[in-house]
Amino acid sequence: AVSQRVATRIAIWLSPWPDAAGRAFQIVQSLIAFGEGGILGAGLGLGRPIYIPAVHTDFVFAAVAEEFGLLGTVALVALYGLLLARGVRTALQASRPFEQFLAAGLTAGLGIQAWTIMAANARLVPIAGVTLPFLSYGGSSLLATFVAVGLLLRISADGARAGRAADLARPLRILAAALGLGLVVLTLACGYWSVLRAGWLAARDDNPRRVEYERRIVRGEILDRNGTVLAGVEVGPEGYVTRTYPEPAAAPVVGYASLRHGTGGIEAELDAILRGEADRSAWEAAWADFLHRPPRGRDVRLTLDIYLQRLAQRLLGDRAGAVVLLDAWTGEVLAMASSPTFDPARLEEEWDRLRGDPGAPLLNRAVQGVYQPGAALETVVLAAALERGLTSLYATAPNLTGTVDVNGVVVGCREEPLPGELMVGAFRLACPGPFAALGEQMGQEALRDAFLRWGLTEGLAPEVVPGTVRSEPVPESLPRATLTPSPVVFPSLQDPAREAIGQGRWTVSPLQMALVAATLANDGVRPVPRRVLEVEDASGVWRAAEPQHAPRRVLSPDLAHTVLSAWEPVTAKVAGHLGSAVAGEREMPHAWFLGIAPAGAPRYAVAVLLEHAPDLKAAQQMG
Repeated sequence: AVSQRVATRIAIWLSPWPDAAGRAFQIVQSLIAFGEGGILGAGLGLGRPIYIPAVHTDFVFAAVAEEFGLLGTVALVALYGLLLARGVRTALQASRPFEQFLAAGLTAGLGIQAWTIMAANARLVPIAGVTLPFLSYGGSSLLATFVAVGLLLRISADGARAGRAADLARPLRILAAALGLGLVVLTLACGYWSVLRAGWLAARDDNPRRVEYERRIVRGEILDRNGTVLAGVEVGPEGYVTRTYPEPAAAPVVGYASLRHGTGGIEAELDAILRGEADRSAWEAAWADFLHRPPRGRDVRLTLDIYLQRLAQRLLGDRAGAVVLLDAWTGEVLAMASSPTFDPARLEEEWDRLRGDPGAPLLNRAVQGVYQPGAALETVVLAAALERGLTSLYATAPNLTGTVDVNGVVVGCREEPLPGELMVGAFRLACPGPFAALGEQMGQEALRDAFLRWGLTEGLAPEVVPGTVRSEPVPESLPRATLTPSPVVFPSLQDPAREAIGQGRWTVSPLQMALVAATLANDGVRPVPRRVLEVEDASGVWRAAEPQHAPRRVLSPDLAHTVLSAWEPVTAKVAGHLGSAVAGEREMPHAWFLGIAPAGAPRYAVAVLLEHAPDLKAAQQMG
């Protein structure tokens, strides 16, 4: 049993990190305490060494490191060094050989005991379970230590009055050198954990002090464009902060911030700004830590209109899908709904259910969902074909009644076309035959070029570059109000006909398709999608968030108007294009609707996706 215990302690000493939550918990928490103390320490009574089991006995040196920092540990090691130096000097000056050997033994015993426990706290040696002289809790240990000091004092007094005993200078100096070298190595180890590895230790997930720190950070509020609070804070009497979410409808965009489950959505993308840590210098952060002042977050104003967001979320209801509403001129996202969704205010109690839900309620389908575009892609193909002179809106549609087999599902027109139907009619009926023929005519390269120009090759990750908004000039470190495109990805277009009807390998998000509608509404210029309107700077002044990319022209204004004229009038103020995409052999198709309003002078663009929709017109009515 003894040998097994020793083997366990040696194994923990050699490799504590894999079992940091188990047998190595003590030593890992001890090292974290060194890192938390840093150079100056947390201050007397301001640290959290209580997270170390048996801290008052075996790990009191780690408690000193956390509350007094590297300076405190160096001072303590120096005091023990002074005690050892005095003990060796007493042994050298002892009047009798017995007293000389006794003083040397007492000094060595105190020194080795102190070094062993301090070195174990700093992971220089395995944990031995001995107490630290003068500091560790324990009556018998403290009594024995003072008895040893008393004997050394008596020997020192006798040696001062009598002559020196036989010369043991050489072995005593060797003892002093060995103990001194051990203390130097111990000091270096303390510096390694307190300074060089402090950041890594502080960032570890098993550092419970992070929770204490995080609970006191007053995150900035997230507001809609009109100042309605989407995510707020409540500060309790003990200074602990609770994140509040008064508008559950905004959850797909706002996301969540949880000590246990991390962050998502805007809470994750603008985390540094919301925490108040963006653009802080190392000196500012160090000074705030020294004064125990947690950062105060900065508020963020989004482009969302909570009234439109509520409406979009309510229209989706329990149906799986997404709605994106854009200001086509500015690219501002006015609404971005996703269903199924979640209530971030109930995240802690519902986390397991949300993670296990096959409907993926934590997924923002508007941005993170990818779908085959189906007939919704016909707008892009029609524009490319018109630009290349391959067809016109009033040309007779080729292969009008042709169908396309998509993995066992026969795809045809949404409604029966009239004989001799023109291209504009075939487009409004979402007939696949004419567009499959256009895809064959255009070929892989032309289709790829069209998809690239319309931005369908850009994986729009929900990501905003963190930093602090300044006035002029605008530096590259600003928080960008856009969804940052990831590197362009080119799927292989092995079947141009299938790709042209949106049933190939190309997949899109609802946001990308909303930008297709916005491009037509904006005279052929693709706007930059934006969700962040303003960010509060360090002085409390609102600064406009700058777009990361410039809008780019996709079509000429005339061609954009021509394509837009092919869209079907839905109401007096809304025009749009309704289509579907095959979602499986035995599944209902996905419904797509792209729309713009007002129809005569478009300003707003919408994309609606309904997964496995039994009624395609529901997407049109929603848009």
